[in-house]
Amino acid sequence: MENTGERFIPSEGIQNIIQLEHYHRYYAIKNLLEDKVVLDIASGEGYGSYFMSKYAKKIIGVDISSETVEHAKNKYSNENLEFIEGDVTEIPLDKNIFDVVVSFETLEHHDKHEEMLSEVSRVLKKDGILIISTPDKINFNKTYDQDNEYHIKELEKEEFESLMKKFFSYTRFFFQKITYGSLITGTDEKVSSEILNVNNDFGDTFKPIYNICIASNMKNNSSISSFFDGIDVYQMQIDKLENEILAIRKSLTWKLGRAILIPVSLIKKMF
Repeated sequence: MENTGERFIPSEGIQNIIQLEHYHRYYAIKNLLEDKVVLDIASGEGYGSYFMSKYAKKIIGVDISSETVEHAKNKYSNENLEFIEGDVTEIPLDKNIFDVVVSFETLEHHDKHEEMLSEVSRVLKKDGILIISTPDKINFNKTYDQDNEYHIKELEKEEFESLMKKFFSYTRFFFQKITYGSLITGTDEKVSSEILNVNNDFGDTFKPIYNICIASNMKNNSSISSFFDGIDVYQMQIDKLENEILAIRKSLTWKLGRAILIPVSLIKKMF
Protein backbone atom coordinates (compact mmCIF):
# COMPACT_ATOMS: atom_id res chain seq x y z
CA MET A 1 0.00 0.00 0.00
CA GLU A 2 1.40 3.39 -1.02
CA ASN A 3 2.42 5.62 1.88
CA THR A 4 0.82 8.97 0.96
CA GLY A 5 0.94 10.43 4.46
CA GLU A 6 -2.82 10.22 4.91
CA ARG A 7 -2.65 7.11 7.09
CA PHE A 8 -0.03 5.97 9.52
CA ILE A 9 1.80 2.91 8.21
CA PRO A 10 4.28 1.22 10.56
CA SER A 11 7.72 1.45 9.00
CA GLU A 12 9.75 -1.65 8.27
CA GLY A 13 12.86 -0.08 9.75
CA ILE A 14 13.56 2.45 12.47
CA GLN A 15 10.76 3.51 14.79
CA ASN A 16 9.84 7.16 15.10
CA ILE A 17 7.85 9.57 17.23
CA ILE A 18 4.64 9.08 15.24
CA GLN A 19 4.83 5.35 15.95
CA LEU A 20 5.27 6.02 19.64
CA GLU A 21 2.15 8.19 19.74
CA HIS A 22 0.02 5.69 17.82
CA TYR A 23 1.24 2.58 19.63
CA HIS A 24 0.72 4.16 23.04
CA ARG A 25 -2.94 4.92 22.34
CA TYR A 26 -3.71 1.30 21.54
CA TYR A 27 -1.57 -0.04 24.37
CA ALA A 28 -3.31 2.25 26.88
CA ILE A 29 -6.77 0.83 26.15
CA LYS A 30 -5.95 -2.90 26.03
CA ASN A 31 -7.38 -3.56 29.51
CA LEU A 32 -10.73 -2.10 28.41
CA LEU A 33 -11.08 -4.64 25.59
CA GLU A 34 -11.11 -7.96 27.45
CA ASP A 35 -14.06 -10.13 26.39
CA LYS A 36 -15.49 -7.19 24.39
CA VAL A 37 -16.88 -6.90 20.87
CA VAL A 38 -15.00 -3.96 19.39
CA LEU A 39 -15.36 -1.71 16.34
CA ASP A 40 -12.23 0.05 15.08
CA ILE A 41 -13.70 2.79 12.92
CA ALA A 42 -11.37 4.19 10.23
CA SER A 43 -9.07 1.25 10.94
CA GLY A 44 -6.53 2.26 8.28
CA GLU A 45 -3.52 0.02 7.69
CA GLY A 46 -4.85 -2.48 10.23
CA TYR A 47 -2.03 -2.65 12.79
CA GLY A 48 -4.25 -1.25 15.57
CA SER A 49 -7.12 -3.65 14.94
CA TYR A 50 -4.68 -6.54 14.92
CA PHE A 51 -3.13 -5.44 18.21
CA MET A 52 -6.56 -5.15 19.83
CA SER A 53 -7.58 -8.58 18.53
CA LYS A 54 -5.07 -10.08 20.99
CA TYR A 55 -7.22 -8.84 23.86
CA ALA A 56 -10.79 -8.46 22.60
CA LYS A 57 -13.43 -11.13 22.01
CA LYS A 58 -13.99 -9.87 18.46
CA ILE A 59 -12.70 -6.96 16.37
CA ILE A 60 -14.18 -5.46 13.22
CA GLY A 61 -12.09 -2.84 11.44
CA VAL A 62 -13.96 -0.50 9.09
CA ASP A 63 -12.27 1.81 6.58
CA ILE A 64 -13.57 3.83 3.63
CA SER A 65 -10.73 2.78 1.31
CA SER A 66 -11.14 -0.56 -0.46
CA GLU A 67 -7.39 -0.66 -1.15
CA THR A 68 -6.64 -0.17 2.54
CA VAL A 69 -9.12 -2.84 3.58
CA GLU A 70 -7.57 -5.36 1.18
CA HIS A 71 -4.10 -4.48 2.46
CA ALA A 72 -5.22 -5.06 6.06
CA LYS A 73 -6.84 -8.41 5.18
CA ASN A 74 -3.68 -9.61 3.48
CA LYS A 75 -1.28 -8.40 6.16
CA TYR A 76 -3.11 -9.20 9.41
CA SER A 77 -4.92 -12.36 10.37
CA ASN A 78 -6.61 -13.59 13.54
CA GLU A 79 -9.68 -15.76 14.03
CA ASN A 80 -11.51 -12.94 15.84
CA LEU A 81 -10.46 -10.19 13.39
CA GLU A 82 -12.40 -8.90 10.38
CA PHE A 83 -11.93 -5.95 8.02
CA ILE A 84 -14.76 -4.43 5.94
CA GLU A 85 -15.25 -1.37 3.78
CA GLY A 86 -17.48 1.40 5.08
CA ASP A 87 -17.96 5.11 5.78
CA VAL A 88 -17.84 6.58 9.28
CA THR A 89 -21.14 8.38 8.57
CA GLU A 90 -22.84 5.19 7.28
CA ILE A 91 -21.39 2.29 9.24
CA PRO A 92 -22.54 -0.90 7.42
CA LEU A 93 -23.36 -2.80 10.62
CA ASP A 94 -26.40 -3.43 12.82
CA LYS A 95 -27.31 -1.25 15.79
CA ASN A 96 -26.48 -1.98 19.43
CA ILE A 97 -23.84 -4.66 18.79
CA PHE A 98 -20.54 -3.21 20.07
CA ASP A 99 -19.23 -3.00 23.62
CA VAL A 100 -16.46 -0.63 22.54
CA VAL A 101 -15.94 1.66 19.55
CA VAL A 102 -12.39 2.92 19.00
CA SER A 103 -11.70 5.94 16.79
CA PHE A 104 -8.15 7.24 16.83
CA GLU A 105 -7.24 10.19 14.61
CA THR A 106 -10.44 10.18 12.54
CA LEU A 107 -12.42 13.34 13.30
CA GLU A 108 -9.86 15.67 11.72
CA HIS A 109 -10.06 13.87 8.36
CA HIS A 110 -13.65 14.97 7.63
CA ASP A 111 -16.20 17.61 8.60
CA LYS A 112 -19.24 15.40 9.29
CA HIS A 113 -18.54 15.02 12.99
CA GLU A 114 -22.12 14.92 14.19
CA GLU A 115 -23.12 12.38 11.55
CA MET A 116 -20.22 10.17 12.61
CA LEU A 117 -21.05 10.33 16.32
CA SER A 118 -24.70 9.64 15.57
CA GLU A 119 -23.66 6.44 13.78
CA VAL A 120 -21.28 5.48 16.58
CA SER A 121 -24.12 5.91 19.08
CA ARG A 122 -26.33 3.70 16.91
CA VAL A 123 -23.94 0.74 16.77
CA LEU A 124 -22.94 0.94 20.45
CA LYS A 125 -24.74 -1.10 23.08
CA LYS A 126 -26.57 0.93 25.74
CA ASP A 127 -23.69 0.45 28.17
CA GLY A 128 -20.99 0.61 25.49
CA ILE A 129 -18.13 3.08 25.42
CA LEU A 130 -16.45 5.16 22.74
CA ILE A 131 -12.71 5.80 22.99
CA ILE A 132 -11.77 8.61 20.62
CA SER A 133 -8.79 10.87 19.99
CA THR A 134 -8.01 13.84 17.77
CA PRO A 135 -5.15 16.35 17.47
CA ASP A 136 -5.52 19.60 19.40
CA LYS A 137 -5.92 22.22 16.68
CA ILE A 138 -3.73 24.85 18.35
CA ASN A 139 -0.99 22.83 20.02
CA PHE A 140 -0.63 20.19 17.32
CA ASN A 141 0.06 22.73 14.61
CA LYS A 142 2.37 24.78 16.82
CA THR A 143 4.39 21.69 17.63
CA TYR A 144 4.75 20.34 14.09
CA ASP A 145 4.73 23.80 12.48
CA GLN A 146 3.01 22.65 9.31
CA ASP A 147 -0.50 21.98 8.03
CA ASN A 148 -1.56 18.43 7.26
CA GLU A 149 -3.16 18.40 3.81
CA TYR A 150 -5.36 15.47 4.83
CA HIS A 151 -6.85 17.26 7.84
CA ILE A 152 -10.23 18.73 6.87
CA LYS A 153 -11.52 20.03 10.20
CA GLU A 154 -9.39 20.08 13.33
CA LEU A 155 -10.88 20.88 16.74
CA GLU A 156 -9.71 22.93 19.66
CA LYS A 157 -9.98 21.33 23.10
CA GLU A 158 -13.20 23.16 23.97
CA GLU A 159 -14.81 22.26 20.64
CA PHE A 160 -13.94 18.60 21.10
CA GLU A 161 -15.36 18.52 24.62
CA SER A 162 -18.57 20.25 23.52
CA LEU A 163 -19.05 17.80 20.64
CA MET A 164 -18.62 14.75 22.86
CA LYS A 165 -20.96 16.05 25.56
CA LYS A 166 -23.63 16.65 22.94
CA PHE A 167 -23.85 12.94 22.13
CA PHE A 168 -22.93 11.24 25.41
CA SER A 169 -24.13 11.66 28.99
CA TYR A 170 -20.82 10.69 30.59
CA THR A 171 -17.44 11.84 29.33
CA ARG A 172 -13.90 11.61 30.69
CA PHE A 173 -11.18 13.59 28.98
CA PHE A 174 -7.48 12.83 28.71
CA PHE A 175 -4.56 14.29 26.82
CA GLN A 176 -1.44 12.91 25.16
CA LYS A 177 1.93 14.48 24.58
CA ILE A 178 5.42 13.17 23.89
CA THR A 179 7.57 14.11 26.86
CA TYR A 180 10.98 13.50 28.37
CA GLY A 181 11.02 11.72 31.70
CA SER A 182 13.04 10.22 34.51
CA LEU A 183 12.01 6.88 35.96
CA ILE A 184 12.70 5.70 39.51
CA THR A 185 11.28 2.33 40.51
CA GLY A 186 12.03 -0.83 42.41
CA THR A 187 12.21 -4.20 40.69
CA ASP A 188 9.09 -5.41 42.52
CA GLU A 189 7.04 -2.20 42.59
CA LYS A 190 4.33 -0.66 40.45
CA VAL A 191 5.17 2.77 39.09
CA SER A 192 3.16 5.80 40.11
CA SER A 193 3.28 8.84 37.86
CA GLU A 194 3.08 12.56 38.46
CA ILE A 195 3.13 15.43 35.98
CA LEU A 196 5.68 18.01 37.02
CA ASN A 197 5.46 21.31 35.19
CA VAL A 198 8.68 23.23 35.71
CA ASN A 199 7.16 26.34 34.11
CA ASN A 200 4.27 26.75 36.54
CA ASP A 201 5.94 29.71 38.23
CA PHE A 202 5.85 31.55 34.93
CA GLY A 203 2.15 30.95 34.28
CA ASP A 204 2.58 28.36 31.51
CA THR A 205 0.43 25.23 31.33
CA PHE A 206 0.95 21.71 30.06
CA LYS A 207 -0.22 21.85 26.46
CA PRO A 208 -1.64 18.59 25.01
CA ILE A 209 -0.93 17.59 21.43
CA TYR A 210 -3.84 15.12 21.31
CA ASN A 211 -7.18 15.22 23.12
CA ILE A 212 -8.78 11.91 24.06
CA CYS A 213 -12.22 11.04 25.41
CA ILE A 214 -13.92 8.00 26.89
CA ALA A 215 -17.63 8.52 26.36
CA SER A 216 -20.73 6.55 27.32
CA ASN A 217 -24.41 6.96 28.08
CA MET A 218 -23.98 5.04 31.32
CA LYS A 219 -21.62 6.05 34.10
CA ASN A 220 -18.18 4.64 33.46
CA ASN A 221 -14.96 5.14 35.42
CA SER A 222 -12.62 3.62 32.85
CA SER A 223 -9.20 5.25 32.67
CA ILE A 224 -6.32 5.10 30.21
CA SER A 225 -3.73 7.14 32.09
CA SER A 226 -0.33 5.57 31.44
CA PHE A 227 3.30 6.17 30.62
CA PHE A 228 4.82 4.43 27.61
CA ASP A 229 8.63 4.42 27.69
CA GLY A 230 9.91 6.06 24.52
CA ILE A 231 13.55 6.72 25.37
CA ASP A 232 14.73 3.99 22.99
CA VAL A 233 12.76 5.63 20.17
CA TYR A 234 14.51 8.93 20.77
CA GLN A 235 17.90 7.22 20.87
CA MET A 236 17.22 5.45 17.56
CA GLN A 237 16.27 8.78 16.00
CA ILE A 238 19.49 10.34 17.28
CA ASP A 239 21.57 7.40 16.02
CA LYS A 240 19.90 7.59 12.62
CA LEU A 241 20.55 11.33 12.29
CA GLU A 242 24.15 10.93 13.39
CA ASN A 243 24.71 8.23 10.77
CA GLU A 244 23.13 10.43 8.09
CA ILE A 245 25.35 13.36 9.09
CA LEU A 246 28.42 11.13 9.01
CA ALA A 247 27.53 9.88 5.53
CA ILE A 248 27.06 13.44 4.27
CA ARG A 249 30.40 14.50 5.73
CA LYS A 250 32.19 11.59 4.07
CA SER A 251 30.53 12.41 0.76
CA LEU A 252 31.46 16.10 0.98
CA THR A 253 35.04 15.24 1.96
CA TRP A 254 35.38 12.94 -1.05
CA LYS A 255 33.88 15.52 -3.44
CA LEU A 256 36.00 18.31 -2.00
CA GLY A 257 39.11 16.14 -2.37
CA ARG A 258 38.36 15.57 -6.05
CA ALA A 259 37.72 19.28 -6.55
CA ILE A 260 41.18 20.03 -5.13
CA LEU A 261 43.01 17.22 -6.94
CA ILE A 262 41.77 18.13 -10.39
CA PRO A 263 43.23 21.64 -10.56
CA VAL A 264 46.48 20.47 -8.89
CA SER A 265 46.95 17.80 -11.57
CA LEU A 266 46.36 20.35 -14.27
CA ILE A 267 48.89 22.68 -12.72
CA LYS A 268 51.52 19.93 -12.66
CA LYS A 269 51.03 19.31 -16.37
CA MET A 270 51.74 22.97 -17.05
CA PHE A 271 55.27 22.53 -15.59
